[in-house]
Amino acid sequence: MLLWSIAPASAWATELGWLIAFHSSDRMDCTQIGQIAEQADWREALVDVPPLLARSRAMWVRASPGPDAGAAALVAHDQLRAVWFDFRNPDEPLRITINDKPRAAPGMLAVQLPAAAQSPIYVCLTDQLRSASTVRAQSISLMSSADLRAAELRSIATLATLVGVMLAMGALALIFYLSVREPVFAAYAIYVWCFAGYVLQSAEALGLLLPAALRSANTVTAITLALIALMANAGLRYTLAYTRIDAVWPRLTRVSVVLCRLAMLSALIRLGTIAFDADSTQVASALNLALNISIGLLILSIMPPVIDLAWRGRREARVYLIGWAPPLLVLMGFILRYLGITPEALWPSAQLLMLAAAFESLVLGWGLVDRMREVRQEREQAAQMADHDVLTGALNRRGLDCALEVAAGSTGCVLLYLDIDHFKRINDAHGHAVGDRCLRRFVEVCTQQLRGVDTLGRYGGEEFVAILWQTGLAQGRLVAERMRVAVESDPAAPVPFTVSIGVALHGKTDSAQRWLERADQALYAAKSQGRNQLVEAQA
Repeated sequence: MLLWSIAPASAWATELGWLIAFHSSDRMDCTQIGQIAEQADWREALVDVPPLLARSRAMWVRASPGPDAGAAALVAHDQLRAVWFDFRNPDEPLRITINDKPRAAPGMLAVQLPAAAQSPIYVCLTDQLRSASTVRAQSISLMSSADLRAAELRSIATLATLVGVMLAMGALALIFYLSVREPVFAAYAIYVWCFAGYVLQSAEALGLLLPAALRSANTVTAITLALIALMANAGLRYTLAYTRIDAVWPRLTRVSVVLCRLAMLSALIRLGTIAFDADSTQVASALNLALNISIGLLILSIMPPVIDLAWRGRREARVYLIGWAPPLLVLMGFILRYLGITPEALWPSAQLLMLAAAFESLVLGWGLVDRMREVRQEREQAAQMADHDVLTGALNRRGLDCALEVAAGSTGCVLLYLDIDHFKRINDAHGHAVGDRCLRRFVEVCTQQLRGVDTLGRYGGEEFVAILWQTGLAQGRLVAERMRVAVESDPAAPVPFTVSIGVALHGKTDSAQRWLERADQALYAAKSQGRNQLVEAQA
Protein backbone atom coordinates (compact mmCIF):
# COMPACT_ATOMS: atom_id res chain seq x y z
CA MET A 1 0.00 0.00 0.00
CA LEU A 2 1.21 3.51 -0.71
CA LEU A 3 1.76 6.48 1.56
CA TRP A 4 -0.04 9.41 0.02
CA SER A 5 1.49 12.82 -0.68
CA ILE A 6 -1.14 15.55 -0.77
CA ALA A 7 -1.03 18.46 -3.20
CA PRO A 8 -2.29 21.99 -2.38
CA ALA A 9 -5.87 22.85 -3.30
CA SER A 10 -4.80 25.07 -6.17
CA ALA A 11 -3.21 22.09 -7.89
CA TRP A 12 -6.41 20.12 -7.47
CA ALA A 13 -8.45 22.87 -9.08
CA THR A 14 -6.14 22.92 -12.08
CA GLU A 15 -6.15 19.17 -12.61
CA LEU A 16 -9.72 18.18 -11.74
CA GLY A 17 -11.70 21.42 -11.87
CA TRP A 18 -12.60 21.50 -8.16
CA LEU A 19 -11.58 24.03 -5.54
CA ILE A 20 -11.26 22.40 -2.13
CA ALA A 21 -11.35 24.33 1.15
CA PHE A 22 -11.16 23.16 4.76
CA HIS A 23 -12.60 24.37 8.02
CA SER A 24 -12.22 23.04 11.53
CA SER A 25 -13.14 24.44 14.90
CA ASP A 26 -13.23 23.05 18.41
CA ARG A 27 -16.74 24.58 18.68
CA MET A 28 -18.25 22.81 15.67
CA ASP A 29 -18.93 19.15 14.90
CA CYS A 30 -20.46 17.32 11.94
CA THR A 31 -24.05 18.29 12.83
CA GLN A 32 -23.85 22.05 12.38
CA ILE A 33 -24.42 22.34 8.67
CA GLY A 34 -26.55 25.44 9.23
CA GLN A 35 -23.58 27.40 10.54
CA ILE A 36 -20.71 26.04 8.50
CA ALA A 37 -21.53 27.80 5.23
CA GLU A 38 -21.42 31.14 7.00
CA GLN A 39 -17.87 30.65 8.27
CA ALA A 40 -15.25 32.92 6.73
CA ASP A 41 -12.05 31.20 7.78
CA TRP A 42 -11.97 28.45 5.16
CA ARG A 43 -8.44 27.42 4.15
CA GLU A 44 -7.72 26.38 0.60
CA ALA A 45 -4.54 24.36 1.20
CA LEU A 46 -3.46 21.42 3.27
CA VAL A 47 0.00 22.76 4.06
CA ASP A 48 0.83 24.61 7.27
CA VAL A 49 -2.30 23.40 9.07
CA PRO A 50 -2.95 25.89 11.92
CA PRO A 51 -3.06 24.69 15.54
CA LEU A 52 -6.82 25.28 15.72
CA LEU A 53 -7.35 22.85 12.87
CA ALA A 54 -5.37 20.17 14.68
CA ARG A 55 -7.50 20.24 17.83
CA SER A 56 -10.85 19.28 16.35
CA ARG A 57 -12.46 15.88 15.83
CA ALA A 58 -14.46 17.14 12.83
CA MET A 59 -13.04 18.28 9.50
CA TRP A 60 -15.37 20.18 7.18
CA VAL A 61 -14.58 20.13 3.47
CA ARG A 62 -16.15 22.44 0.87
CA ALA A 63 -15.83 21.23 -2.72
CA SER A 64 -16.61 24.05 -5.17
CA PRO A 65 -16.98 22.96 -8.81
CA GLY A 66 -15.25 25.01 -11.49
CA PRO A 67 -16.37 25.35 -15.10
CA ASP A 68 -14.49 22.20 -16.11
CA ALA A 69 -15.16 20.12 -12.98
CA GLY A 70 -15.23 16.41 -13.71
CA ALA A 71 -16.22 13.41 -11.65
CA ALA A 72 -13.86 12.99 -8.72
CA ALA A 73 -13.69 11.60 -5.20
CA LEU A 74 -12.64 12.99 -1.84
CA VAL A 75 -10.65 10.21 -0.21
CA ALA A 76 -9.65 9.88 3.43
CA HIS A 77 -6.65 7.61 3.93
CA ASP A 78 -5.87 5.62 7.09
CA GLN A 79 -8.56 7.22 9.25
CA LEU A 80 -9.48 4.53 11.78
CA ARG A 81 -13.26 4.18 12.09
CA ALA A 82 -13.77 7.38 10.11
CA VAL A 83 -17.18 8.54 8.84
CA TRP A 84 -18.02 10.95 6.05
CA PHE A 85 -21.23 13.00 6.33
CA ASP A 86 -22.45 14.20 2.92
CA PHE A 87 -24.73 17.24 3.26
CA ARG A 88 -25.99 17.52 -0.30
CA ASN A 89 -29.36 16.97 1.34
CA PRO A 90 -28.99 18.98 4.58
CA ASP A 91 -32.18 17.51 6.05
CA GLU A 92 -31.01 13.91 5.58
CA PRO A 93 -27.19 13.84 5.44
CA LEU A 94 -25.69 10.72 3.96
CA ARG A 95 -23.47 8.78 6.38
CA ILE A 96 -20.62 6.95 4.61
CA THR A 97 -18.45 4.32 6.34
CA ILE A 98 -16.00 1.71 5.12
CA ASN A 99 -18.76 -0.92 5.03
CA ASP A 100 -21.10 1.07 2.77
CA LYS A 101 -21.45 0.46 -0.95
CA PRO A 102 -19.82 1.34 -3.24
CA ARG A 103 -16.76 0.49 -1.19
CA ALA A 104 -13.27 1.85 -1.69
CA ALA A 105 -10.20 -0.24 -0.94
CA PRO A 106 -9.16 -1.02 2.65
CA GLY A 107 -7.84 2.07 4.38
CA MET A 108 -9.60 4.41 1.92
CA LEU A 109 -12.94 6.14 2.51
CA ALA A 110 -14.34 8.03 -0.47
CA VAL A 111 -17.08 10.58 -1.18
CA GLN A 112 -18.00 10.76 -4.86
CA LEU A 113 -18.21 14.24 -6.43
CA PRO A 114 -20.37 14.38 -9.61
CA ALA A 115 -19.27 16.01 -12.83
CA ALA A 116 -22.51 18.02 -13.22
CA ALA A 117 -22.41 19.82 -9.86
CA GLN A 118 -23.55 23.45 -9.93
CA SER A 119 -23.02 24.53 -6.31
CA PRO A 120 -20.53 23.81 -3.51
CA ILE A 121 -20.78 20.44 -1.80
CA TYR A 122 -20.26 20.31 1.96
CA VAL A 123 -18.99 17.14 3.60
CA CYS A 124 -17.64 16.50 7.07
CA LEU A 125 -15.16 13.84 8.19
CA THR A 126 -15.12 12.62 11.79
CA ASP A 127 -13.57 9.69 13.61
CA GLN A 128 -15.59 7.36 15.86
CA LEU A 129 -12.50 6.28 17.81
CA ARG A 130 -13.17 7.58 21.30
CA SER A 131 -9.55 8.48 21.96
CA ALA A 132 -9.08 10.40 18.70
CA SER A 133 -8.55 14.10 19.16
CA THR A 134 -8.69 14.92 15.46
CA VAL A 135 -9.03 13.68 11.96
CA ARG A 136 -5.91 14.45 9.99
CA ALA A 137 -6.24 16.93 7.16
CA GLN A 138 -3.05 15.61 5.62
CA SER A 139 -4.78 12.28 5.00
CA ILE A 140 -7.48 13.76 2.69
CA SER A 141 -6.93 13.92 -1.05
CA LEU A 142 -8.94 14.60 -4.19
CA MET A 143 -8.63 11.89 -6.84
CA SER A 144 -10.07 11.29 -10.27
CA SER A 145 -12.14 8.16 -10.75
CA ALA A 146 -9.34 6.50 -12.71
CA ASP A 147 -6.71 7.37 -10.10
CA LEU A 148 -8.99 6.14 -7.32
CA ARG A 149 -9.53 2.84 -9.09
CA ALA A 150 -5.78 2.41 -9.67
CA ALA A 151 -5.07 3.27 -6.03
CA GLU A 152 -7.69 0.77 -4.90
CA LEU A 153 -6.10 -1.99 -6.97
CA ARG A 154 -2.64 -1.18 -5.60
CA SER A 155 -4.02 -1.09 -2.08
CA ILE A 156 -5.78 -4.44 -2.40
CA ALA A 157 -2.81 -6.10 -4.11
CA THR A 158 -0.39 -4.88 -1.46
CA LEU A 159 -2.68 -5.89 1.39
CA ALA A 160 -3.23 -9.32 -0.13
CA THR A 161 0.51 -9.83 -0.61
CA LEU A 162 1.49 -8.82 2.90
CA VAL A 163 -1.30 -10.75 4.61
CA GLY A 164 -0.61 -13.69 2.31
CA VAL A 165 3.01 -13.75 3.50
CA MET A 166 1.80 -13.93 7.10
CA LEU A 167 -0.72 -16.68 6.38
CA ALA A 168 1.93 -18.67 4.52
CA MET A 169 4.38 -18.39 7.43
CA GLY A 170 1.65 -19.59 9.78
CA ALA A 171 0.90 -22.54 7.51
CA LEU A 172 4.60 -23.41 7.41
CA ALA A 173 4.74 -23.34 11.21
CA LEU A 174 1.68 -25.59 11.39
CA ILE A 175 3.32 -28.09 9.04
CA PHE A 176 6.40 -28.07 11.26
CA TYR A 177 4.22 -28.66 14.31
CA LEU A 178 2.42 -31.60 12.70
CA SER A 179 5.80 -33.02 11.72
CA VAL A 180 7.64 -32.80 15.05
CA ARG A 181 4.89 -31.89 17.59
CA GLU A 182 6.92 -29.05 19.10
CA PRO A 183 4.53 -26.54 20.83
CA VAL A 184 6.61 -23.55 19.73
CA PHE A 185 5.49 -24.06 16.12
CA ALA A 186 1.79 -24.29 17.02
CA ALA A 187 2.04 -21.15 19.18
CA TYR A 188 3.65 -19.22 16.34
CA ALA A 189 1.05 -20.39 13.81
CA ILE A 190 -1.82 -19.19 16.03
CA TYR A 191 -0.03 -15.94 16.79
CA VAL A 192 0.79 -15.00 13.20
CA TRP A 193 -2.71 -15.89 11.93
CA CYS A 194 -4.31 -13.75 14.65
CA PHE A 195 -1.85 -10.97 13.84
CA ALA A 196 -2.89 -11.21 10.18
CA GLY A 197 -6.52 -10.77 11.24
CA TYR A 198 -5.56 -7.77 13.36
CA VAL A 199 -3.68 -6.28 10.40
CA LEU A 200 -6.80 -6.69 8.26
CA GLN A 201 -8.84 -4.89 10.89
CA SER A 202 -6.29 -2.08 11.14
CA ALA A 203 -6.77 -1.59 7.39
CA GLU A 204 -10.57 -1.69 7.88
CA ALA A 205 -10.71 -4.80 5.70
CA LEU A 206 -11.80 -7.44 8.22
CA GLY A 207 -15.47 -6.49 8.02
CA LEU A 208 -15.37 -6.68 4.23
CA LEU A 209 -14.46 -10.37 4.41
CA LEU A 210 -17.44 -11.26 6.59
CA PRO A 211 -20.90 -12.22 5.30
CA ALA A 212 -23.31 -9.31 5.12
CA ALA A 213 -25.28 -10.61 8.10
CA LEU A 214 -22.15 -10.49 10.31
CA ARG A 215 -20.81 -7.14 9.19
CA SER A 216 -22.10 -5.11 12.13
CA ALA A 217 -19.75 -2.99 14.22
CA ASN A 218 -20.31 -5.19 17.28
CA THR A 219 -19.42 -8.36 15.37
CA VAL A 220 -16.22 -6.86 13.96
CA THR A 221 -15.30 -5.54 17.42
CA ALA A 222 -15.94 -8.95 19.00
CA ILE A 223 -13.78 -10.73 16.40
CA THR A 224 -11.02 -8.16 16.86
CA LEU A 225 -11.07 -8.64 20.64
CA ALA A 226 -10.89 -12.42 20.24
CA LEU A 227 -7.95 -12.02 17.85
CA ILE A 228 -6.13 -9.73 20.29
CA ALA A 229 -6.66 -12.14 23.21
CA LEU A 230 -5.44 -15.15 21.21
CA MET A 231 -2.55 -13.16 19.77
CA ALA A 232 -1.37 -12.08 23.23
CA ASN A 233 -1.56 -15.60 24.65
CA ALA A 234 -0.01 -17.40 21.67
CA GLY A 235 2.62 -14.68 21.23
CA LEU A 236 3.77 -15.00 24.83
CA ARG A 237 3.87 -18.80 24.63
CA TYR A 238 5.91 -18.59 21.45
CA THR A 239 8.26 -16.03 23.01
CA LEU A 240 8.93 -18.17 26.07
CA ALA A 241 9.37 -21.38 24.06
CA TYR A 242 11.60 -19.84 21.39
CA THR A 243 13.83 -17.50 23.41
CA ARG A 244 13.73 -19.40 26.76
CA ILE A 245 13.83 -16.14 28.68
CA ASP A 246 12.02 -17.81 31.58
CA ALA A 247 15.19 -19.72 32.48
CA VAL A 248 17.19 -16.50 32.91
CA TRP A 249 14.51 -14.02 34.02
CA PRO A 250 11.95 -16.15 35.93
CA ARG A 251 10.42 -13.32 37.98
CA LEU A 252 9.88 -10.99 35.04
CA THR A 253 8.46 -13.92 33.09
CA ARG A 254 5.86 -14.45 35.82
CA VAL A 255 4.98 -10.75 35.57
CA SER A 256 4.54 -11.16 31.79
CA VAL A 257 2.21 -14.11 32.32
CA VAL A 258 0.08 -12.09 34.77
CA LEU A 259 -0.11 -9.16 32.34
CA CYS A 260 -1.11 -11.50 29.52
CA ARG A 261 -3.92 -12.92 31.65
CA LEU A 262 -5.12 -9.43 32.55
CA ALA A 263 -5.21 -8.51 28.86
CA MET A 264 -7.17 -11.66 28.03
CA LEU A 265 -9.55 -11.03 30.94
CA SER A 266 -10.21 -7.48 29.75
CA ALA A 267 -10.92 -8.74 26.23
CA LEU A 268 -13.21 -11.53 27.50
CA ILE A 269 -15.18 -9.15 29.74
CA ARG A 270 -15.62 -6.75 26.83
CA LEU A 271 -16.80 -9.66 24.68
CA GLY A 272 -19.31 -10.49 27.40
CA THR A 273 -20.65 -6.93 27.47
CA ILE A 274 -21.11 -7.06 23.69
CA ALA A 275 -22.81 -10.45 23.83
CA PHE A 276 -25.26 -9.32 26.54
CA ASP A 277 -25.80 -5.88 24.97
CA ALA A 278 -24.26 -4.09 27.96
CA ASP A 279 -21.44 -2.38 26.08
CA SER A 280 -21.96 1.19 27.30
CA THR A 281 -19.50 3.94 26.40
CA GLN A 282 -18.06 4.09 29.92
CA VAL A 283 -17.64 0.31 30.24
CA ALA A 284 -16.11 -0.01 26.77
CA SER A 285 -13.68 2.84 27.44
CA ALA A 286 -12.59 1.35 30.77
CA LEU A 287 -12.10 -2.13 29.35
CA ASN A 288 -10.28 -0.84 26.27
CA LEU A 289 -8.02 1.18 28.55
CA ALA A 290 -7.27 -1.89 30.69
CA LEU A 291 -6.61 -4.00 27.57
CA ASN A 292 -4.24 -1.49 26.01
CA ILE A 293 -2.35 -0.85 29.25
CA SER A 294 -1.96 -4.60 29.89
CA ILE A 295 -0.65 -5.31 26.40
CA GLY A 296 1.63 -2.29 26.49
CA LEU A 297 3.14 -3.40 29.80
CA LEU A 298 3.35 -6.97 28.49
CA ILE A 299 5.43 -5.78 25.53
CA LEU A 300 7.65 -3.74 27.83
CA SER A 301 8.14 -6.69 30.20
CA ILE A 302 9.23 -9.02 27.39
CA MET A 303 11.80 -6.79 25.75
CA PRO A 304 14.43 -6.42 28.56
CA PRO A 305 15.04 -10.19 28.88
CA VAL A 306 15.17 -10.59 25.10
CA ILE A 307 17.61 -7.69 24.74
CA ASP A 308 19.72 -9.13 27.57
CA LEU A 309 19.93 -12.57 25.93
CA ALA A 310 20.62 -11.02 22.52
CA TRP A 311 23.46 -9.01 24.09
CA ARG A 312 24.85 -12.24 25.56
CA GLY A 313 24.93 -13.76 22.09
CA ARG A 314 21.95 -16.12 22.05
CA ARG A 315 20.96 -16.54 18.43
CA GLU A 316 17.24 -17.09 19.04
CA ALA A 317 16.98 -13.86 21.02
CA ARG A 318 18.71 -11.92 18.26
CA VAL A 319 16.41 -13.32 15.57
CA TYR A 320 13.41 -12.58 17.77
CA LEU A 321 14.57 -9.03 18.42
CA ILE A 322 15.19 -8.32 14.74
CA GLY A 323 11.81 -9.72 13.73
CA TRP A 324 9.66 -8.33 16.53
CA ALA A 325 11.15 -4.87 16.95
CA PRO A 326 9.33 -3.20 13.98
CA PRO A 327 5.77 -4.48 14.73
CA LEU A 328 6.20 -4.00 18.47
CA LEU A 329 7.20 -0.39 17.95
CA VAL A 330 4.18 0.14 15.71
CA LEU A 331 1.84 -1.56 18.19
CA MET A 332 3.27 0.55 21.01
CA GLY A 333 2.62 3.58 18.81
CA PHE A 334 -1.05 2.59 18.48
CA ILE A 335 -1.36 2.01 22.23
CA LEU A 336 0.38 5.25 23.23
CA ARG A 337 -1.75 7.24 20.78
CA TYR A 338 -4.90 5.54 22.05
CA LEU A 339 -3.96 6.51 25.59
CA GLY A 340 -3.32 10.09 24.47
CA ILE A 341 0.36 10.00 25.45
CA THR A 342 1.85 10.72 22.03
CA PRO A 343 0.75 13.49 19.63
CA GLU A 344 -1.66 12.82 16.78
CA ALA A 345 1.13 13.24 14.23
CA LEU A 346 2.81 10.08 15.56
CA TRP A 347 -0.21 7.85 14.94
CA PRO A 348 1.21 4.87 12.97
CA SER A 349 -0.43 4.17 9.64
CA ALA A 350 -2.08 0.87 8.80
CA GLN A 351 0.40 0.45 5.95
CA LEU A 352 3.30 0.70 8.36
CA LEU A 353 1.77 -1.99 10.55
CA MET A 354 1.25 -4.26 7.54
CA LEU A 355 4.84 -3.89 6.38
CA ALA A 356 6.19 -4.43 9.90
CA ALA A 357 4.00 -7.50 10.44
CA ALA A 358 5.00 -9.08 7.12
CA PHE A 359 8.68 -8.38 7.86
CA GLU A 360 8.29 -9.94 11.30
CA SER A 361 6.62 -13.07 9.93
CA LEU A 362 9.44 -13.56 7.40
CA VAL A 363 12.24 -13.08 9.96
CA LEU A 364 10.63 -15.25 12.63
CA GLY A 365 9.66 -17.76 9.95
CA TRP A 366 13.33 -18.03 9.03
CA GLY A 367 14.05 -18.49 12.74
CA LEU A 368 11.52 -21.32 12.89
CA VAL A 369 13.12 -23.02 9.89
CA ASP A 370 16.43 -22.86 11.74
CA ARG A 371 14.71 -24.20 14.87
CA MET A 372 13.21 -27.02 12.81
CA ARG A 373 16.67 -27.94 11.58
CA GLU A 374 17.92 -28.06 15.17
CA VAL A 375 14.97 -30.21 16.27
CA ARG A 376 15.62 -32.69 13.47
CA GLN A 377 19.31 -32.80 14.26
CA GLU A 378 18.54 -33.44 17.92
CA ARG A 379 16.13 -36.22 17.03
CA GLU A 380 18.55 -37.75 14.57
CA GLN A 381 21.24 -37.68 17.24
CA ALA A 382 18.82 -39.26 19.71
CA ALA A 383 17.97 -41.97 17.17
CA GLN A 384 21.68 -42.46 16.49
CA MET A 385 22.35 -42.89 20.19
CA ALA A 386 19.41 -45.26 20.57
CA ASP A 387 20.56 -47.57 17.76
CA HIS A 388 24.34 -47.18 17.86
CA ASP A 389 27.07 -48.18 20.26
CA VAL A 390 28.46 -45.14 22.04
CA LEU A 391 32.04 -46.47 22.18
CA THR A 392 32.54 -47.69 18.61
CA GLY A 393 29.80 -45.97 16.59
CA ALA A 394 28.64 -49.32 15.16
CA LEU A 395 25.05 -50.47 15.55
CA ASN A 396 24.18 -51.63 19.04
CA ARG A 397 22.23 -54.77 19.92
CA ARG A 398 18.88 -53.07 19.36
CA GLY A 399 19.80 -51.67 15.97
CA LEU A 400 21.42 -54.91 14.92
CA ASP A 401 18.35 -56.99 15.80
CA CYS A 402 16.21 -54.73 13.60
CA ALA A 403 18.66 -55.07 10.70
CA LEU A 404 18.74 -58.87 11.13
CA GLU A 405 14.97 -59.11 10.91
CA VAL A 406 15.00 -57.13 7.65
CA ALA A 407 17.90 -59.14 6.21
CA ALA A 408 16.19 -62.42 7.12
CA GLY A 409 13.41 -61.47 4.73
CA SER A 410 15.83 -60.92 1.84
CA THR A 411 17.75 -63.34 -0.35
CA GLY A 412 21.49 -63.81 -0.89
CA CYS A 413 22.54 -62.13 2.38
CA VAL A 414 25.62 -63.36 4.26
CA LEU A 415 26.17 -63.04 8.00
CA LEU A 416 29.65 -62.64 9.50
CA TYR A 417 29.99 -63.31 13.22
CA LEU A 418 33.31 -61.80 14.40
CA ASP A 419 35.11 -62.19 17.73
CA ILE A 420 38.39 -60.53 18.70
CA ASP A 421 40.82 -63.24 19.82
CA HIS A 422 42.01 -63.19 23.44
CA PHE A 423 40.45 -59.81 24.10
CA LYS A 424 40.40 -60.46 27.86
CA ARG A 425 44.18 -60.79 27.80
CA ILE A 426 44.44 -57.36 26.14
CA ASN A 427 42.37 -55.78 28.91
CA ASP A 428 44.29 -57.58 31.65
CA ALA A 429 47.73 -56.80 30.21
CA HIS A 430 47.22 -53.27 28.91
CA GLY A 431 44.12 -51.95 30.68
CA HIS A 432 40.57 -51.23 29.60
CA ALA A 433 41.51 -47.93 27.96
CA VAL A 434 43.72 -49.77 25.48
CA GLY A 435 40.99 -52.38 25.07
CA ASP A 436 38.48 -49.64 24.17
CA ARG A 437 40.93 -48.23 21.62
CA CYS A 438 41.29 -51.70 20.10
CA LEU A 439 37.49 -51.98 19.77
CA ARG A 440 37.25 -48.61 18.02
CA ARG A 441 40.13 -49.44 15.69
CA PHE A 442 38.61 -52.84 14.93
CA VAL A 443 35.35 -51.20 13.79
CA GLU A 444 37.29 -48.71 11.62
CA VAL A 445 39.27 -51.48 9.89
CA CYS A 446 36.21 -53.69 9.31
CA THR A 447 34.13 -50.78 7.98
CA GLN A 448 36.84 -50.08 5.38
CA GLN A 449 36.33 -53.57 3.97
CA LEU A 450 32.54 -53.26 3.72
CA ARG A 451 30.35 -51.59 1.14
CA GLY A 452 28.24 -48.60 2.07
CA VAL A 453 25.07 -50.73 2.03
CA ASP A 454 26.49 -53.36 4.40
CA THR A 455 25.81 -53.31 8.14
CA LEU A 456 28.19 -53.67 11.07
CA GLY A 457 27.09 -53.88 14.70
CA ARG A 458 28.46 -54.65 18.13
CA TYR A 459 26.57 -57.66 19.48
CA GLY A 460 28.18 -57.56 22.90
CA GLY A 461 31.65 -57.21 24.45
CA GLU A 462 34.22 -58.06 21.76
CA GLU A 463 31.66 -59.80 19.49
CA PHE A 464 30.50 -58.09 16.29
CA VAL A 465 28.11 -59.00 13.48
CA ALA A 466 28.31 -57.87 9.85
CA ILE A 467 25.46 -58.25 7.35
CA LEU A 468 26.51 -58.40 3.69
CA TRP A 469 23.40 -57.61 1.66
CA GLN A 470 22.72 -59.67 -1.50
CA THR A 471 26.29 -60.86 -1.74
CA GLY A 472 26.35 -64.65 -2.09
CA LEU A 473 28.49 -67.10 -0.14
CA ALA A 474 31.63 -66.93 -2.30
CA GLN A 475 31.79 -63.13 -2.18
CA GLY A 476 31.00 -63.24 1.53
CA ARG A 477 33.99 -65.49 2.18
CA LEU A 478 36.26 -63.09 0.27
CA VAL A 479 35.07 -60.12 2.31
CA ALA A 480 35.54 -62.05 5.56
CA GLU A 481 39.08 -63.02 4.59
CA ARG A 482 39.96 -59.42 3.69
CA MET A 483 38.69 -58.31 7.10
CA ARG A 484 40.73 -61.02 8.88
CA VAL A 485 43.93 -60.07 7.05
CA ALA A 486 43.35 -56.32 7.53
CA VAL A 487 42.90 -56.75 11.28
CA GLU A 488 45.94 -59.00 11.66
CA SER A 489 48.23 -56.67 9.70
CA ASP A 490 46.86 -53.34 10.94
CA PRO A 491 49.84 -51.07 11.66
CA ALA A 492 47.66 -48.54 13.54
CA ALA A 493 46.31 -51.02 16.10
CA PRO A 494 47.08 -50.02 19.74
CA VAL A 495 48.37 -53.59 20.26
CA PRO A 496 48.46 -56.45 17.75
CA PHE A 497 45.37 -58.68 17.77
CA THR A 498 43.49 -61.04 15.46
CA VAL A 499 39.88 -61.99 14.76
CA SER A 500 37.95 -65.24 14.24
CA ILE A 501 34.95 -65.22 11.90
CA GLY A 502 31.93 -67.44 11.33
CA VAL A 503 30.32 -67.14 7.89
CA ALA A 504 26.67 -68.10 7.27
CA LEU A 505 24.57 -67.71 4.12
CA HIS A 506 20.93 -67.08 4.91
CA GLY A 507 18.88 -70.21 4.31
CA LYS A 508 15.38 -70.11 2.90
CA THR A 509 13.86 -71.43 6.12
CA ASP A 510 16.14 -69.50 8.50
CA SER A 511 14.64 -67.06 10.93
CA ALA A 512 16.85 -64.21 12.10
CA GLN A 513 17.61 -66.10 15.32
CA ARG A 514 18.38 -69.38 13.55
CA TRP A 515 20.63 -67.60 11.06
CA LEU A 516 22.56 -65.96 13.89
CA GLU A 517 22.92 -69.29 15.70
CA ARG A 518 24.40 -70.95 12.59
CA ALA A 519 26.96 -68.13 12.27
CA ASP A 520 27.75 -68.42 15.98
CA GLN A 521 28.39 -72.15 15.61
CA ALA A 522 30.78 -71.46 12.72
CA LEU A 523 32.57 -68.88 14.88
CA TYR A 524 32.90 -71.41 17.70
CA ALA A 525 34.45 -73.83 15.24
CA ALA A 526 36.95 -71.17 14.05
CA LYS A 527 38.04 -70.48 17.63
CA SER A 528 38.28 -74.21 18.42
CA GLN A 529 40.55 -74.78 15.40
CA GLY A 530 43.13 -72.23 16.59
CA ARG A 531 41.56 -68.78 16.02
CA ASN A 532 42.56 -66.12 13.45
CA GLN A 533 40.59 -67.90 10.72
CA LEU A 534 37.15 -68.09 9.22
CA VAL A 535 34.79 -71.07 9.09
CA GLU A 536 31.72 -71.49 6.93
CA ALA A 537 28.50 -72.56 8.64
CA GLN A 538 26.84 -75.79 7.66
CA ALA A 539 23.67 -75.50 5.58
